[in-house]
Amino acid sequence: MSFPTIPDVDPCIDIDLCDAVNLLLTSIAMEEISLSKLMDAEHDKIQYVLERCESGGCPLEDVVAVNKSADDMLKTMIKLQMLLQFKLENVHELMPCTTTTTTTTTTTTTSTTCTRSTTTKCCRGYCLMGTGKGCIENPCDPFCGFGASLHAFIPCGDRRNRAIRYTVGDECEGLYFYASEVEMESVSPCGTLNGLFLHDVGQLRKFNRTCAETVGQATYALTIRPADSGRVAFKMQLTSCATPQVNHDSGFINTNGFSSDLHIGVCR
Repeated sequence: MSFPTIPDVDPCIDIDLCDAVNLLLTSIAMEEISLSKLMDAEHDKIQYVLERCESGGCPLEDVVAVNKSADDMLKTMIKLQMLLQFKLENVHELMPCTTTTTTTTTTTTTSTTCTRSTTTKCCRGYCLMGTGKGCIENPCDPFCGFGASLHAFIPCGDRRNRAIRYTVGDECEGLYFYASEVEMESVSPCGTLNGLFLHDVGQLRKFNRTCAETVGQATYALTIRPADSGRVAFKMQLTSCATPQVNHDSGFINTNGFSSDLHIGVCR
């Protein structure tokens, strides 16, 4: 069996992102082809032993040895298949996403103003990772003055892997919110990131020692924006039509302290 080769590749490497993704996909496909040839070889080996057994020319010990050899090879191939699956998922995150651009132009007799805003509907442009902690300063919210914590796991790629967790208060009074498969958009006028906007539905639990616990679904709107010194600020808004007593608006919370590592990353 000859080693697979990749055609049309110049020794002087000069490739862009699309070329790199295509080459990675090609390498995965060629590794799959190699594994299929190995499976054919194991099939031929077992077939040969069975034919020898029919004619009585193969001892039982040899049959057991061949069977164990084929079993070990299949186990190794399964491990390689898992590695190829991981590799394919990583390559999938590198694939460029679809970006819609809206351009508004206003012309007068004295000047022309052009405003460009770009909204990315997928999260392959930016990711949000880490934990941010701070204090709620919105005087209109019942939790004003309480500590709040936001933990975000929004990697690049498939939205099914995304999740956020938001907690407010202490052991006596507070709320807990969790959401998965998060939908995120980025607002990038003139190519500069102004912030991230996350929205969807999640599970909320509000508790108080003097009142009954409230559990249910709530619609959330989470806004992330860059702040000073490389940190970020976040604002969480929770709304529930069925139980309006759980409605919550934290206002913008500036993350602080050594335990806050919430940050926005660039995926490409």
